[in-house]
Amino acid sequence: MRMLEIDVPEYFVTHIGGVERVGAGCLRLTMCVMRNDVLEPRYACIWPIDCLLSRSDLVALIGTNIVNSQAAH
Repeated sequence: MRMLEIDVPEYFVTHIGGVERVGAGCLRLTMCVMRNDVLEPRYACIWPIDCLLSRSDLVALIGTNIVNSQAAH
């Protein structure tokens, strides 16, 4: 899939701090980092539930491939 080459903000996150329904089949995910045993929100994003479910296998595959390629080196 083609993607525009533009600068976008970049955030480091480690946890999903919250999920809530926002209507029209979408969820708001609050992305966080752990700091002093407390989740600190960094940003929120809204995803259609169908897209979130259909991309989860792809994300797992990408992560597995990266881990396996690092282990081979």
